Amino acid sequence: MQALSVTSEFQSANAWNCSKTLNEVLQKIIEGAFSTPAAASQILPSLVGKTYLDVRSPICNSETVTVQYRVINNLIGSYFNNSIIVKVPKGSVLLAVLKAAQQLNANEFSFETEETSWGPMVTSINGLRGSTDEKTYWQFLSGKTSLKQGTFSWEEGKC
Repeated sequence: MQALSVTSEFQSANAWNCSKTLNEVLQKIIEGAFSTPAAASQILPSLVGKTYLDVRSPICNSETVTVQYRVINNLIGSYFNNSIIVKVPKGSVLLAVLKAAQQLNANEFSFETEETSWGPMVTSINGLRGSTDEKTYWQFLSGKTSLKQGTFSWEEGKC
């Protein structure tokens, strides 16, 4: 599953057929190739570039959306206010937007994550770390609305 989750970083979008692979996995489930349903359920989200919690129906989609991503720090350390427009697959999670921005301009849009039992958690942006001691954290917004979780799906919008 870990290899599948980064496949898109190492292959072009047309290097493999998502629908064909997805159908093959679904057929293997029917044939009983997996010892538990949980094993199969962990593979399918990666095939469509989603997190496990984000997939409602396994659909391979090549449609993209444009997202304006802005990162602002006017409270502590070296201040920054950077904005970039990125294209991500429709329905992508927030992490996909961060990765796309970093790929286009790592000097202004770098970030680090830490794996938690809930999935990756953003721990720093542009070298500035969140700190429980200093009571600093990152707030993610869509327009002026605070995101409830990092698996927010992007249809069209701002971050």
